[in-house]
Amino acid sequence: MKKTMLWALALSMMLALSAAACQQGGGSGSSASGGSAKKSGTTLAKVGDETITLEDFQSKLDKIPPFYRKRVATKKGKMEYLDRLVQEELYYQEALSKGYADDPEIQDQLNQIKKSILAGRVKKEMMENRPEISADEVKKYYEEHKEEYETPEKVEVRHILLRVRKGDADDKAAEVEAKAKSISNDIKSGKITFEKAAEEYSEDRGSSKKGGKLPPIRKGLKSGEFDAVAFAMTKEGEVSEPFKDRRGWNIVQFISKEAAAPKPFETVEKQIERKLQQEAQRASIDGFTDNLRKRFPVTVKEDLLSDDPDAGAPDEPSMPGMPSMLKSGPDKDGE
Repeated sequence: MKKTMLWALALSMMLALSAAACQQGGGSGSSASGGSAKKSGTTLAKVGDETITLEDFQSKLDKIPPFYRKRVATKKGKMEYLDRLVQEELYYQEALSKGYADDPEIQDQLNQIKKSILAGRVKKEMMENRPEISADEVKKYYEEHKEEYETPEKVEVRHILLRVRKGDADDKAAEVEAKAKSISNDIKSGKITFEKAAEEYSEDRGSSKKGGKLPPIRKGLKSGEFDAVAFAMTKEGEVSEPFKDRRGWNIVQFISKEAAAPKPFETVEKQIERKLQQEAQRASIDGFTDNLRKRFPVTVKEDLLSDDPDAGAPDEPSMPGMPSMLKSGPDKDGE
């Protein structure tokens, strides 16, 4: 039952759009004055003096989106669709008999639909006019903008975290700092390996069980303080002094660094081609629009517009009990 209702709704929507397009495009159908336009073709159905031809019916079927087309592949489906067409025509003829075609409000709505359809046709033509970008142009752009297509510098480290939470008393924070310095000294003096210290002391759940080893990281994934230390290190096995960031006290051991490098041309060729096509198309549309402004001069009296008393950003809708996504979000470490 629910599927039938959804199908009927979909048919109604498609018919409404089709009827609006026909009215504005001067298509077949009852005239605004109530007369009937003569049609050639095989008569499939008649509604009053109006004829629905087999050819018109098939043309409408061909325009149905692929998602719904299977529903009208059977005779039953076609009869359902034809019944909707008949019903639409019945209502349309009743509207004409009531004089609705001359209603100023309806005329204004029809004019707006007509304007949108015609303007949309011009926009569609512009969008379909895809500029050709040569292979030489793509290669030239790549050579001149290699820095845009680099794999970023990455560093691989081990990490120990001792958390300091908001609201911790000063003596608690000092205790954590002292513990971090003690662990660092023990590692540097050889009393304990970094891996063992991470397993025993680190409060970073994701890495502590792996001896503190983190996946390769690029700048920006961790805090600024973390990046400043990790990316400055160069010697394998080097252990940093303890340092504090928003999560607490950290100790880092350097493993390796991967320098930034351009991605191979073959991996970004299509991406660059699309980018250049979009830029060329945008320039073409802008130029076309500028020419239209010269052909059809535009004047705007901006002084007639002003801010409303309640102007401003709209309130963000949110579900009860859910925090605003604009006001807060997860930190860079996902915790």
